[in-house]
Amino acid sequence: MFIISSRLMDMKQLLDKYKTLSDQRQYHKIIAANIVNRFGDAIDQIAFTWLVYELTHSALWSTLVFGVNMLPTVLIQPFAGAIVERMRKQNVMVVCDIIRGILVAGIAFGYVFGILQPWILLAVTFLNSLVEAMRVPAGIAIVPRLLDKQCFDTGVSLNSSCSRAMELIGTGAAGFIIALIGVHGAILLDALTFFMSAGIIALIRYQEETKHAQLNVHSYFVTLKEGFHYIMKSDTLLVICVIGAFLNFFTTPLNSVLPSYIHEVLRSGSEMLSVLSIAISLGSILGSFLYPLIAEKISKRWLLIGIFLFEATFFILIIVVPYVLPSLSLSQFLVLVLFFVIGFLSAACSTYLSVYLTSHVDVDYMARISATFNACLCCCIPIASVIISLLLNITSFVVIMLGTGVLSLVVALCMLPLRSIRVLDEK
Repeated sequence: MFIISSRLMDMKQLLDKYKTLSDQRQYHKIIAANIVNRFGDAIDQIAFTWLVYELTHSALWSTLVFGVNMLPTVLIQPFAGAIVERMRKQNVMVVCDIIRGILVAGIAFGYVFGILQPWILLAVTFLNSLVEAMRVPAGIAIVPRLLDKQCFDTGVSLNSSCSRAMELIGTGAAGFIIALIGVHGAILLDALTFFMSAGIIALIRYQEETKHAQLNVHSYFVTLKEGFHYIMKSDTLLVICVIGAFLNFFTTPLNSVLPSYIHEVLRSGSEMLSVLSIAISLGSILGSFLYPLIAEKISKRWLLIGIFLFEATFFILIIVVPYVLPSLSLSQFLVLVLFFVIGFLSAACSTYLSVYLTSHVDVDYMARISATFNACLCCCIPIASVIISLLLNITSFVVIMLGTGVLSLVVALCMLPLRSIRVLDEK
């Protein structure tokens, strides 16, 4: 009875924390814009994949489009952050959303009128990602200008959980939307969400002093150098960046070999892929939402070390459990629980990394630092994909999964003695 009462008190305290966001009205508009964006992106992810297949009937083109989509984030975003730093963030976001809406709408109309070619699709994908490379650092840098510092935990958590929830809804609805209005209609709907997002962001009211010095080659590289120096002089900031990169790196094997795992180990079909994806998404939503409560109960150091310890356990158990337990249904249920927990912990850690950046990076450096962080995190995905592709030629996916678990354990053990991790609790 005492435990139940304690949990109810914790939940009441959490809800009271979220109530403090009620007067953060300008930040509400950011959340609304992100919700609209994530819904459109979720639909676009399904519709665009289907469009590429219909247009090319080639897995090579799908891979090429994915690579081109990632390229600006990895190579250009750190440099874009230095430019965004000198501009009004709201204006950058509005203009970028409008441009992306036009580009996406152009793809839909090109498909309808039969003039869309693979090379056009590739070019538009690159331009779209290039614009996004400007938009992302602006969206991160505007947050501390709209949100009171004491609300960082709850604000970032609510934004993350709402975005993840809308992404889940969009992914689930995408198939029905494509069936109802066609792939071109789904892509046009995604374009509409960009225009809606731009309209919402245009309504934001806040104060921001921009740097009026003329941006030339010299001043640009000075700004860029300052951003990198800001990261390099902070051991904790560097470690946080590396931790985020490792989290992405260790997640990639799961996404890459999941169909093989489901078919050969769980002895199931495509429906299990959907079920496991939903389990991760639900865990992510809950992990983001409960982060303010988790942050009070668990030290930041052990939250970060704990995710790698659980990843090690996770990769080993999802291989071992189906072979040890006599009941296939029980094995599938336990694997489902493990996927939910990994989604929960990953979202909690991801939210903490976002909160840490928002809380500890000077607002004048936010666009540059966040852009560099995103590039570091995203570059690990294609690197891990290439490594996995090479390893699959010489070994099985089971060995890759078990190896990922062992590497996660090694990373956790390496983190234990780091002073730069211990100071997180002191902060």
